[in-house]
Amino acid sequence: MKKLLLVAVAAAFIFTPSCKLRSGWAANLRGQADTTVYDVPAASPELPLLEADRTLDDAARILAGMDVDADSPVAFWMEKPLWQKHKTQMDGLWATCRETLDKIDTLAANDFADINEKAVDVFYPFSGPDFAYAASFYPKAQHYWLFALEGTGSVPDLEKTTERAFDKYRQALLYHLQNSYFITKNMQTDLHNSSIDGTISILLVFMARMDYHIMSVTYKTLNADGTFTDSEKPSTAVEIHFFNKAENKERALTFTTTNLNNDYINAGTKALIGSFNPETTVGYTKSCSYCMHGNHFTTVRDYMLNNTFAVIQDDTGVRYHYLKDNFDVTLYGGYVKPLNCFSSSCFQSDLNTLYHHNPEVKPLNFRHGYNRPSSLIVARRK
Repeated sequence: MKKLLLVAVAAAFIFTPSCKLRSGWAANLRGQADTTVYDVPAASPELPLLEADRTLDDAARILAGMDVDADSPVAFWMEKPLWQKHKTQMDGLWATCRETLDKIDTLAANDFADINEKAVDVFYPFSGPDFAYAASFYPKAQHYWLFALEGTGSVPDLEKTTERAFDKYRQALLYHLQNSYFITKNMQTDLHNSSIDGTISILLVFMARMDYHIMSVTYKTLNADGTFTDSEKPSTAVEIHFFNKAENKERALTFTTTNLNNDYINAGTKALIGSFNPETTVGYTKSCSYCMHGNHFTTVRDYMLNNTFAVIQDDTGVRYHYLKDNFDVTLYGGYVKPLNCFSSSCFQSDLNTLYHHNPEVKPLNFRHGYNRPSSLIVARRK
Protein backbone atom coordinates (compact mmCIF):
# COMPACT_ATOMS: atom_id res chain seq x y z
CA MET A 1 0.00 0.00 0.00
CA LYS A 2 2.88 2.33 0.87
CA LYS A 3 4.43 1.73 -2.57
CA LEU A 4 1.16 2.60 -4.31
CA LEU A 5 0.89 5.81 -2.30
CA LEU A 6 4.42 6.85 -3.17
CA VAL A 7 3.83 6.20 -6.85
CA ALA A 8 0.67 8.31 -6.79
CA VAL A 9 2.45 11.16 -5.06
CA ALA A 10 5.33 11.06 -7.52
CA ALA A 11 2.93 11.09 -10.46
CA ALA A 12 1.10 14.09 -9.06
CA PHE A 13 4.39 15.97 -8.77
CA ILE A 14 5.59 15.10 -12.25
CA PHE A 15 2.41 16.19 -14.01
CA THR A 16 2.11 19.49 -12.15
CA PRO A 17 2.62 22.41 -14.61
CA SER A 18 6.27 23.53 -14.49
CA CYS A 19 5.54 27.23 -14.04
CA LYS A 20 3.29 26.82 -10.96
CA LEU A 21 4.01 24.12 -8.36
CA ARG A 22 1.33 23.41 -5.79
CA SER A 23 3.85 22.93 -3.01
CA GLY A 24 1.26 22.07 -0.31
CA TRP A 25 1.19 18.42 -1.46
CA ALA A 26 3.33 17.22 1.46
CA ALA A 27 1.17 19.00 4.00
CA ASN A 28 -1.98 17.45 2.50
CA LEU A 29 -0.54 14.01 3.12
CA ARG A 30 -0.49 14.93 6.79
CA GLY A 31 -4.13 15.93 6.63
CA GLN A 32 -3.44 19.68 6.51
CA ALA A 33 -5.21 22.01 4.12
CA ASP A 34 -2.61 24.02 2.17
CA THR A 35 -3.68 25.38 -1.22
CA THR A 36 -0.95 28.02 -1.58
CA VAL A 37 0.35 28.46 -5.14
CA TYR A 38 4.02 29.36 -5.48
CA ASP A 39 5.44 30.81 -8.68
CA VAL A 40 8.69 29.25 -9.81
CA PRO A 41 10.42 31.26 -12.56
CA ALA A 42 11.05 29.36 -15.75
CA ALA A 43 14.68 28.65 -16.50
CA SER A 44 16.24 31.35 -18.72
CA PRO A 45 19.83 30.43 -19.44
CA GLU A 46 22.00 33.31 -20.61
CA LEU A 47 22.89 33.40 -24.26
CA PRO A 48 26.46 32.32 -24.92
CA LEU A 49 28.84 35.24 -25.32
CA LEU A 50 29.59 36.09 -28.93
CA GLU A 51 33.19 35.84 -30.04
CA ALA A 52 35.12 37.95 -32.50
CA ASP A 53 37.43 36.68 -35.20
CA ARG A 54 40.70 37.87 -33.71
CA THR A 55 42.50 38.27 -37.01
CA LEU A 56 39.75 40.50 -38.42
CA ASP A 57 39.14 42.32 -35.16
CA ASP A 58 42.78 43.15 -34.53
CA ALA A 59 43.27 44.25 -38.14
CA ALA A 60 40.33 46.63 -37.79
CA ARG A 61 41.74 48.09 -34.58
CA ILE A 62 45.23 48.61 -35.96
CA LEU A 63 43.86 50.33 -39.08
CA ALA A 64 41.66 52.48 -36.84
CA GLY A 65 44.65 53.56 -34.76
CA MET A 66 43.59 51.53 -31.70
CA ASP A 67 45.68 49.34 -29.44
CA VAL A 68 45.50 45.54 -29.52
CA ASP A 69 46.55 43.05 -26.85
CA ALA A 70 50.28 42.57 -26.42
CA ASP A 71 50.07 38.94 -27.54
CA SER A 72 48.33 39.80 -30.82
CA PRO A 73 50.20 38.73 -33.99
CA VAL A 74 49.89 42.35 -35.21
CA ALA A 75 50.96 44.00 -31.95
CA PHE A 76 54.33 44.80 -33.55
CA TRP A 77 52.67 47.71 -35.36
CA MET A 78 52.23 49.55 -32.08
CA GLU A 79 56.01 49.92 -31.77
CA LYS A 80 56.41 51.68 -35.11
CA PRO A 81 56.66 55.50 -35.04
CA LEU A 82 54.49 55.93 -38.15
CA TRP A 83 51.68 53.89 -36.58
CA GLN A 84 51.98 55.89 -33.36
CA LYS A 85 51.56 59.03 -35.43
CA HIS A 86 48.56 57.40 -37.10
CA LYS A 87 47.02 56.61 -33.73
CA THR A 88 47.49 60.17 -32.44
CA GLN A 89 45.97 61.75 -35.53
CA MET A 90 43.12 59.24 -35.75
CA ASP A 91 42.26 59.88 -32.10
CA GLY A 92 41.94 63.57 -32.91
CA LEU A 93 39.89 63.04 -36.06
CA TRP A 94 37.62 60.53 -34.39
CA ALA A 95 36.99 62.86 -31.45
CA THR A 96 35.45 65.36 -33.89
CA CYS A 97 33.26 62.70 -35.48
CA ARG A 98 32.38 61.11 -32.13
CA GLU A 99 31.08 64.44 -30.86
CA THR A 100 28.57 64.47 -33.72
CA LEU A 101 27.65 60.80 -33.31
CA ASP A 102 27.01 61.34 -29.59
CA LYS A 103 24.49 64.04 -30.47
CA ILE A 104 22.83 61.70 -32.97
CA ASP A 105 22.72 58.98 -30.31
CA THR A 106 20.79 61.31 -28.01
CA LEU A 107 18.37 62.30 -30.77
CA ALA A 108 17.82 58.66 -31.78
CA ALA A 109 17.12 57.61 -28.19
CA ASN A 110 14.62 60.40 -27.60
CA ASP A 111 13.00 61.66 -30.80
CA PHE A 112 13.30 58.48 -32.88
CA ALA A 113 12.63 55.84 -30.23
CA ASP A 114 9.34 54.86 -31.90
CA ILE A 115 11.11 54.27 -35.21
CA ASN A 116 13.96 52.31 -33.68
CA GLU A 117 11.64 49.95 -31.84
CA LYS A 118 10.39 48.67 -35.22
CA ALA A 119 13.47 49.04 -37.42
CA VAL A 120 14.96 45.74 -38.58
CA ASP A 121 16.53 46.57 -41.97
CA VAL A 122 18.17 49.86 -42.93
CA PHE A 123 18.10 50.75 -46.64
CA TYR A 124 20.93 53.22 -47.39
CA PRO A 125 21.42 54.06 -51.10
CA PHE A 126 24.33 56.23 -52.30
CA SER A 127 26.05 55.37 -49.03
CA GLY A 128 29.72 54.93 -49.83
CA PRO A 129 31.26 53.18 -46.80
CA ASP A 130 29.33 55.40 -44.35
CA PHE A 131 28.38 52.86 -41.70
CA ALA A 132 28.81 55.31 -38.82
CA TYR A 133 25.80 57.56 -39.45
CA ALA A 134 23.43 54.73 -40.36
CA ALA A 135 24.30 52.86 -37.17
CA SER A 136 23.93 56.00 -35.05
CA PHE A 137 20.52 56.98 -36.38
CA TYR A 138 19.31 53.36 -36.26
CA PRO A 139 21.22 51.75 -33.37
CA LYS A 140 18.82 48.83 -32.90
CA ALA A 141 18.60 47.62 -36.49
CA GLN A 142 19.59 44.04 -37.28
CA HIS A 143 20.84 44.50 -40.85
CA TYR A 144 22.33 47.52 -42.59
CA TRP A 145 22.11 47.47 -46.41
CA LEU A 146 24.50 49.89 -48.13
CA PHE A 147 24.43 50.46 -51.90
CA ALA A 148 27.04 52.50 -53.77
CA LEU A 149 29.31 52.69 -56.80
CA GLU A 150 32.50 51.92 -54.91
CA GLY A 151 34.02 48.44 -55.03
CA THR A 152 34.01 46.12 -52.04
CA GLY A 153 37.73 45.45 -52.12
CA SER A 154 39.38 42.78 -49.99
CA VAL A 155 40.07 42.12 -46.34
CA PRO A 156 43.26 44.01 -45.40
CA ASP A 157 46.39 41.92 -44.86
CA LEU A 158 48.51 43.66 -42.22
CA GLU A 159 51.50 41.48 -43.00
CA LYS A 160 51.62 43.08 -46.45
CA THR A 161 50.66 46.57 -45.33
CA THR A 162 53.31 49.25 -45.62
CA GLU A 163 53.82 51.91 -42.99
CA ARG A 164 52.85 54.61 -45.46
CA ALA A 165 49.46 52.92 -45.88
CA PHE A 166 48.25 54.51 -42.67
CA ASP A 167 48.56 57.93 -44.29
CA LYS A 168 46.23 56.65 -47.02
CA TYR A 169 43.65 55.53 -44.46
CA ARG A 170 43.61 58.90 -42.78
CA GLN A 171 43.33 60.61 -46.15
CA ALA A 172 40.37 58.41 -47.10
CA LEU A 173 38.59 59.17 -43.83
CA LEU A 174 39.60 62.78 -43.27
CA TYR A 175 36.79 64.61 -45.07
CA HIS A 176 34.07 62.36 -43.70
CA LEU A 177 35.27 62.57 -40.12
CA GLN A 178 35.44 66.36 -40.31
CA ASN A 179 32.37 67.09 -42.45
CA SER A 180 30.02 64.09 -42.12
CA TYR A 181 30.18 62.81 -45.71
CA PHE A 182 32.40 61.32 -48.40
CA ILE A 183 33.02 62.99 -51.76
CA THR A 184 32.41 60.56 -54.62
CA LYS A 185 35.19 61.75 -56.89
CA ASN A 186 37.70 61.60 -54.01
CA MET A 187 36.76 58.00 -53.28
CA GLN A 188 37.76 57.06 -56.81
CA THR A 189 41.37 57.52 -55.70
CA ASP A 190 41.13 57.24 -51.90
CA LEU A 191 39.62 53.75 -52.11
CA HIS A 192 41.50 52.53 -55.16
CA ASN A 193 45.26 52.72 -54.68
CA SER A 194 48.21 50.57 -53.67
CA SER A 195 47.12 50.58 -50.01
CA ILE A 196 43.32 50.50 -50.12
CA ASP A 197 41.37 48.56 -52.76
CA GLY A 198 37.76 49.18 -51.71
CA THR A 199 35.29 49.84 -48.92
CA ILE A 200 35.81 46.82 -46.63
CA SER A 201 38.74 48.24 -44.68
CA ILE A 202 36.96 51.59 -44.15
CA LEU A 203 33.84 49.79 -42.89
CA LEU A 204 36.01 47.82 -40.46
CA VAL A 205 37.65 51.02 -39.18
CA PHE A 206 34.23 52.55 -38.43
CA MET A 207 33.11 49.41 -36.62
CA ALA A 208 36.24 49.29 -34.49
CA ARG A 209 35.98 52.95 -33.54
CA MET A 210 32.30 52.48 -32.62
CA ASP A 211 33.22 49.66 -30.25
CA TYR A 212 31.94 46.83 -32.41
CA HIS A 213 33.80 43.56 -32.82
CA ILE A 214 34.10 41.68 -36.10
CA MET A 215 32.84 38.10 -36.31
CA SER A 216 33.17 37.41 -40.04
CA VAL A 217 33.66 38.96 -43.46
CA THR A 218 32.22 37.05 -46.41
CA TYR A 219 32.53 37.94 -50.08
CA LYS A 220 29.20 37.64 -51.87
CA THR A 221 27.89 37.64 -55.43
CA LEU A 222 24.45 39.20 -55.96
CA ASN A 223 22.26 36.99 -58.12
CA ALA A 224 19.54 38.17 -60.53
CA ASP A 225 16.80 37.03 -58.14
CA GLY A 226 18.09 39.18 -55.30
CA THR A 227 19.78 36.37 -53.37
CA PHE A 228 23.49 36.05 -52.64
CA THR A 229 26.03 33.33 -53.29
CA ASP A 230 29.25 33.09 -51.26
CA SER A 231 32.40 33.86 -53.22
CA GLU A 232 36.00 32.90 -52.54
CA LYS A 233 37.30 36.24 -53.78
CA PRO A 234 36.08 39.85 -53.77
CA SER A 235 32.90 40.21 -55.77
CA THR A 236 29.82 42.43 -56.04
CA ALA A 237 29.02 42.44 -52.34
CA VAL A 238 30.44 41.82 -48.89
CA GLU A 239 28.64 40.76 -45.72
CA ILE A 240 30.11 41.62 -42.32
CA HIS A 241 28.81 40.19 -39.04
CA PHE A 242 29.66 42.12 -35.89
CA PHE A 243 28.54 42.75 -32.31
CA ASN A 244 28.93 45.00 -29.30
CA LYS A 245 30.06 43.24 -26.12
CA ALA A 246 27.64 45.18 -23.91
CA GLU A 247 24.64 44.01 -25.95
CA ASN A 248 25.96 40.60 -27.05
CA LYS A 249 23.72 40.85 -30.11
CA GLU A 250 24.84 39.76 -33.57
CA ARG A 251 24.20 42.22 -36.40
CA ALA A 252 25.01 42.28 -40.10
CA LEU A 253 26.02 44.78 -42.77
CA THR A 254 25.85 44.08 -46.49
CA PHE A 255 27.61 46.47 -48.85
CA THR A 256 26.67 46.02 -52.51
CA THR A 257 28.52 47.61 -55.42
CA THR A 258 25.86 48.78 -57.84
CA ASN A 259 24.77 51.64 -60.07
CA LEU A 260 21.32 52.86 -59.02
CA ASN A 261 20.68 54.88 -62.19
CA ASN A 262 17.51 53.70 -63.96
CA ASP A 263 19.52 52.80 -67.07
CA TYR A 264 22.06 50.69 -65.18
CA ILE A 265 20.39 49.26 -62.09
CA ASN A 266 20.52 45.48 -62.41
CA ALA A 267 17.83 42.88 -61.81
CA GLY A 268 19.51 41.58 -58.66
CA THR A 269 19.55 44.99 -57.00
CA LYS A 270 15.91 45.61 -57.89
CA ALA A 271 14.87 42.19 -56.60
CA LEU A 272 16.82 42.64 -53.36
CA ILE A 273 15.47 46.10 -52.57
CA GLY A 274 12.00 45.03 -53.62
CA SER A 275 12.09 42.22 -51.07
CA PHE A 276 12.43 44.55 -48.09
CA ASN A 277 9.47 44.40 -45.72
CA PRO A 278 7.81 47.85 -45.62
CA GLU A 279 6.65 47.22 -42.05
CA THR A 280 10.17 46.86 -40.65
CA THR A 281 12.46 48.66 -43.13
CA VAL A 282 13.69 52.21 -42.68
CA GLY A 283 15.48 54.43 -45.16
CA TYR A 284 18.46 56.71 -44.72
CA THR A 285 20.41 58.93 -47.09
CA LYS A 286 22.45 62.10 -47.07
CA SER A 287 24.86 63.98 -49.32
CA CYS A 288 23.67 61.99 -52.34
CA SER A 289 24.04 64.77 -54.94
CA TYR A 290 20.25 65.22 -55.20
CA CYS A 291 20.13 62.08 -57.37
CA MET A 292 16.55 61.17 -56.48
CA HIS A 293 15.25 64.66 -57.35
CA GLY A 294 15.17 64.08 -61.10
CA ASN A 295 14.12 61.37 -63.52
CA HIS A 296 17.28 59.26 -63.64
CA PHE A 297 16.87 57.55 -60.26
CA THR A 298 13.11 57.08 -60.02
CA THR A 299 13.43 53.32 -59.44
CA VAL A 300 15.39 53.68 -56.21
CA ARG A 301 13.26 56.66 -55.19
CA ASP A 302 10.10 54.58 -55.54
CA TYR A 303 11.61 51.82 -53.43
CA MET A 304 12.49 54.37 -50.75
CA LEU A 305 8.91 55.67 -50.77
CA ASN A 306 7.12 52.33 -50.97
CA ASN A 307 9.32 49.87 -49.07
CA THR A 308 9.97 51.79 -45.85
CA PHE A 309 7.88 52.88 -42.89
CA ALA A 310 10.21 55.76 -42.03
CA VAL A 311 12.95 57.76 -43.74
CA ILE A 312 15.66 59.95 -42.22
CA GLN A 313 17.55 62.14 -44.71
CA ASP A 314 18.85 65.57 -45.59
CA ASP A 315 17.47 67.76 -48.36
CA THR A 316 19.48 65.88 -51.02
CA GLY A 317 17.30 62.78 -50.60
CA VAL A 318 13.70 62.36 -51.73
CA ARG A 319 12.05 65.68 -52.51
CA TYR A 320 9.50 66.86 -49.96
CA HIS A 321 6.98 66.95 -52.80
CA TYR A 322 7.03 63.13 -52.94
CA LEU A 323 7.03 62.61 -49.18
CA LYS A 324 4.23 64.88 -48.02
CA ASP A 325 1.24 62.83 -49.22
CA ASN A 326 2.07 59.55 -47.49
CA PHE A 327 4.41 60.59 -44.69
CA ASP A 328 4.21 62.84 -41.66
CA VAL A 329 7.33 65.00 -41.88
CA THR A 330 9.26 66.49 -38.97
CA LEU A 331 11.96 69.05 -39.73
CA TYR A 332 15.20 69.81 -37.89
CA GLY A 333 17.87 72.41 -38.51
CA GLY A 334 17.57 74.82 -41.43
CA TYR A 335 17.26 74.91 -45.18
CA VAL A 336 19.43 76.87 -47.60
CA LYS A 337 19.82 76.71 -51.35
CA PRO A 338 22.00 73.88 -52.71
CA LEU A 339 25.70 74.43 -53.28
CA ASN A 340 26.59 76.21 -56.51
CA CYS A 341 27.96 73.01 -58.05
CA PHE A 342 24.41 71.63 -58.19
CA SER A 343 21.60 72.66 -60.49
CA SER A 344 19.20 75.38 -59.36
CA SER A 345 16.40 72.85 -59.98
CA CYS A 346 17.50 71.10 -56.79
CA PHE A 347 16.07 73.97 -54.76
CA GLN A 348 12.73 72.99 -53.16
CA SER A 349 10.49 76.01 -52.80
CA ASP A 350 7.82 74.11 -50.85
CA LEU A 351 10.42 72.79 -48.39
CA ASN A 352 11.90 76.28 -48.10
CA THR A 353 8.50 77.68 -47.22
CA LEU A 354 7.91 74.98 -44.65
CA TYR A 355 11.27 75.56 -42.99
CA HIS A 356 10.91 79.33 -42.80
CA HIS A 357 7.24 79.56 -41.83
CA ASN A 358 6.78 76.53 -39.60
CA PRO A 359 7.24 77.28 -35.88
CA GLU A 360 7.56 73.54 -35.16
CA VAL A 361 10.93 73.16 -36.89
CA LYS A 362 13.31 71.73 -34.29
CA PRO A 363 16.90 72.79 -33.71
CA LEU A 364 19.83 70.69 -34.94
CA ASN A 365 23.14 70.92 -33.11
CA PHE A 366 25.37 69.01 -35.54
CA ARG A 367 26.35 69.03 -39.20
CA HIS A 368 24.44 66.64 -41.44
CA GLY A 369 25.40 66.71 -45.10
CA TYR A 370 26.58 69.46 -47.42
CA ASN A 371 25.10 72.62 -46.00
CA ARG A 372 25.36 74.75 -42.91
CA PRO A 373 22.86 75.11 -41.40
CA SER A 374 22.09 71.47 -42.11
CA SER A 375 18.70 69.94 -42.73
CA LEU A 376 17.39 66.79 -41.11
CA ILE A 377 14.10 65.51 -42.49
CA VAL A 378 12.33 62.72 -40.62
CA ALA A 379 9.38 61.11 -42.42
CA ARG A 380 7.03 58.62 -40.76
CA ARG A 381 4.48 56.79 -42.88
CA LYS A 382 0.94 57.99 -42.14
